[in-house]
Order: sequence, then C-alpha cells, then structure tokens
Amino acid sequence: MSDPIRQPDSGNATISQEDAVRLVELLAQTSTYEGDHLAKKRFLLDGLCRLVDATQWSWAINVFDEDCKPHHAGALQGGFSLEQAECLATCVNHPATHRVFAPTYQRIFTQPEPLTIRMEDHAGAAEWEKSEASALAAAAGIGTFVSSICAVEDHGSSTVTLFRPYGEPPFTDRQRDMLHIIIRGVPWLHTAGWPEDARVHQIAELPTSHMVLLTLLVKGYSRQDIADVRLLSINTVNTYTQRIFKMFGVRSQPELMRCFLEGQPEPANDGTDSS
Repeated sequence: MSDPIRQPDSGNATISQEDAVRLVELLAQTSTYEGDHLAKKRFLLDGLCRLVDATQWSWAINVFDEDCKPHHAGALQGGFSLEQAECLATCVNHPATHRVFAPTYQRIFTQPEPLTIRMEDHAGAAEWEKSEASALAAAAGIGTFVSSICAVEDHGSSTVTLFRPYGEPPFTDRQRDMLHIIIRGVPWLHTAGWPEDARVHQIAELPTSHMVLLTLLVKGYSRQDIADVRLLSINTVNTYTQRIFKMFGVRSQPELMRCFLEGQPEPANDGTDSS
C-alpha cells in the first residue's frame, strides 16, 4: 500500500515514463518562460493542472498564532470565479477547517521538508466532509483537492493546492506524486514571492470577516465586487478596507497587493538544471 503522504525522500513514485517526460517538459518550459516569479508560478500551476486533470489551483500564505491556529491569506489562484474565491477564503478560515487540518499543519513544523497530501488522506477527512465548511465548498462547486504544504520561517507555511469540481473523483496516487515531483524540481514554487514584509505576520490578528476581505483585495477584486459577493454595503466594505490598510500601513489596494506578493524571487537555478 502506498504512503498517503509524500515526502521528498520517499521512493516508489507511481508515475509512468510518459508522465516523467511530460513533467520534464513542463519544468523546461517554465524555466524559459518570460516573466517574474508570479508569472512563472501561474504558468507552472496552469500546466500542472492540465497534467493531473485539475481545474483550479491556489497558492496561500499561512501565518500561525500562539495557539498554532493557521490564518490563511490566499495570494494567487487560477480558475476560480469571484464567488468561488470568496467561498474558498471563507472555508479555509472556518473553525472546522482549522480543527480538521490542525494535525497536518502541526506536522510540517517537525520536519524541514514539504508534505504532499490528498484531501482524503488527512486524518480528519471524514469529519471535514460532514462539516459546514465542506458544505459551503460543495455549494460553490469546489470539490476534492491535493496539497503541498511547506513550513516557511518559524510561524508560517506556504500551501499549493490543486482542485477539482465537486462530485469529481479523488486525485490518484499517481497524480499526487506528480505534484510532489514538481515541488522537488522547483522548490521556489513555495518560497518565491513569500512576503519579506514583516507586516504580513499581522494577519493572525485579523477576524475572519477581515481575512476574507483581505484575501479578495490581494487578489485584485474591487470593493464593489466584494460588497456584492459578500452581501455587504459598500460603506461596510470601505470601513473594513480602511482598517486593513491601517493595520498594514498602506494607503491603497495596489500597495497592499505589493506587500503580499512582492517577496524573494526564485533563484537563478530553478531546479531544472541538472549540471
């Protein structure tokens, strides 16, 4: 029986020779793709989705408070509508999500390497499927997922997740291993763009309603769009936005986005050079 959680030193990957060729091609294309680390990250994750039959992806920044409770700010995503992006931001900051996935997040701080795990392989998967957070995701058409989770700094983590629509079958061992191999080939997928600004750690102080708004602002959605999808008045959204700006010491949405998205670029050797 295969290990449900992949780690970089685990062997016996389930991929075929054809899979390996396609992964190498994707890595090579990414290494020559013109653009900054954010553009390369989007290109790589779009390509990986095609290889493993995923329809959506996200890269999230997680900061842990003193009780090891994660606070998620989704930095990048692909394939989500505004409604789905709002739902995902709500779900990942839901108490049920914190409770169910806490053992996995605690585990990453006991080892230096990333974990690659499918939704069904989390210890609390059965509880998650019965939770309000899971029901919210299902209502928005967001289904099963596979994630790579990597500890960054002392109290943070990066999570790269691929999704399928609700009702689609789980990712296979083979598809999980393909994500795992990509992470090994381009470790900057987790670390490139990680915010260097210490103010980012303040997300642990935000209430859930503000966390969802922060995530949507960082993704570039307008205040009016956010008001519409959150069923809030524009005045309420403006008030919350100004509180967020004040907390992070910024004066505009573009400045807030730079605070979260302009981090350390990927190294010159992106992992595809075998020399």
